[in-house]
Amino acid sequence: MIEYYKECRSKFSTKEWIDLIISSMGFNPTIYNEEQKNLLITRILPMVEPRINLVELAPKGTGKSFVYGNVS
Repeated sequence: MIEYYKECRSKFSTKEWIDLIISSMGFNPTIYNEEQKNLLITRILPMVEPRINLVELAPKGTGKSFVYGNVS
């Protein structure tokens, strides 16, 4: 079973992986261009790399913490 999973996973392109990550964040990847997708992925870097800190400056209620509330 694990070998089948590894084989299927290796057939994903980079763009498919990015779309999968965007989808898992709760966003629709079909409505974003490549630059916007990269910016969205940047928002989760502190979750995977402990020495990265980000500050998002925006008015209250603009979805700054949306990703953190939806990614498990």
